[in-house]
Amino acid sequence: MALGKRTIYVATQTLGFEIVNNKSFNEVVLKNGKVDSENVYYIDIAIKALKLFDKFYMLVYDEEKDEYRLEEHDLVGESREIVNATPSEIITIEKNSYIRKCSFDCIKEVDQQNSSYQPIDGLLTSSSYLTIKTHFFSNAKDEPKRDDLLFYQNKYWVVEETSKTYFYTPKEKSVLHISLKAINK
Repeated sequence: MALGKRTIYVATQTLGFEIVNNKSFNEVVLKNGKVDSENVYYIDIAIKALKLFDKFYMLVYDEEKDEYRLEEHDLVGESREIVNATPSEIITIEKNSYIRKCSFDCIKEVDQQNSSYQPIDGLLTSSSYLTIKTHFFSNAKDEPKRDDLLFYQNKYWVVEETSKTYFYTPKEKSVLHISLKAINK
């Protein structure tokens, strides 16, 4: 899988599948095995099986309807290659779509804080805040910035603020501090 790209599992020259909501496949209409979009990574699944979260899916031809579809199976033959399907890097929250860029190691810098606030008179809303730190972006150019989304501890967070501290060992290194606010659904 290529970072920052949609992943399309190509069944035929006119049919592909894409993982939606991190749990199921959605049909995608293709023209000559492609979609009218840039930043797409294609994986051929014509004679392969897909594995998504411990479930197997195989391409099946329905003669009555004269069409292909993905069907869940309990077992896959030993001769069939299995492709591990990973959720697409397109994250959808409400009606907005975001591209998953990269994953990185981090640790909590400050314990999670829960509070409530009143965005409009009479409506109390709870919110959670957390600060993490990482050494991952010492040399990387594309670090998280304000309003980016992060998936941390099985929850989506929005970046409120970032800051860097530097230290020397003897080479200059940095620690990125990321203040997060939970996205409550």
